[in-house]
Amino acid sequence: MLGFLAASAASHPASAGNSAAYLDLVGVTFDDGGQVTGGFDFNMYSIRMPLPQYYNIQIATSAGSTLTGSNFSSANVCYDRYKKFSCAPGDDFVMYLETGIRGEPGFDHLQLATEFAPNALGFGKFGVLDPVASYEIGCTVSGCFVRHITSGAIRWGTLL
Repeated sequence: MLGFLAASAASHPASAGNSAAYLDLVGVTFDDGGQVTGGFDFNMYSIRMPLPQYYNIQIATSAGSTLTGSNFSSANVCYDRYKKFSCAPGDDFVMYLETGIRGEPGFDHLQLATEFAPNALGFGKFGVLDPVASYEIGCTVSGCFVRHITSGAIRWGTLL
C-alpha cells in the first residue's frame, strides 16, 4: 500500500485554531475481503463554501479478491439526503474520493455513506456505514469492478 500507515485518532496532529474534529474509519471491510483504513479532518465552521470542509484525508483501501486497493488524499463535498451542499445535523453524509480518469484503467472511486451528519455524531460516537451506498469501483484493462462495504463505521475521534 505504498507505505501508507493508517492515522489513528490518538496520534493525529492537531490543527491549531480550528473548530474541527478528526474522524477515523473503524473496522471497515469489503465483501471481497479488502479493508478501508485511515480518516480525515472535518471543519464544520469553514469559511470556504460549500460547508463543511474535509482536509488531511488519509484513506486507503487494501486488496481483496475483486480489487487491488488505492490511496486517497482528497474528497468531494458532503451532501444531505436531498443532494444539497450541506451537512447540517440530521442530514445524511456522503463523501466520495477518486483517483485517475473515470472509466480508464487506474480509475478508483470510493464512496462512504451514513445516515448522520458528522456534526451531529458527537465526540467518541460511531456512525455505521451504509452497506448499500458505501462501495469502491476500480477500473483495470479488463473493465471496471465494484465491491461493497459490508461492515464498519466512522468515529468522531479527537477534537482539534
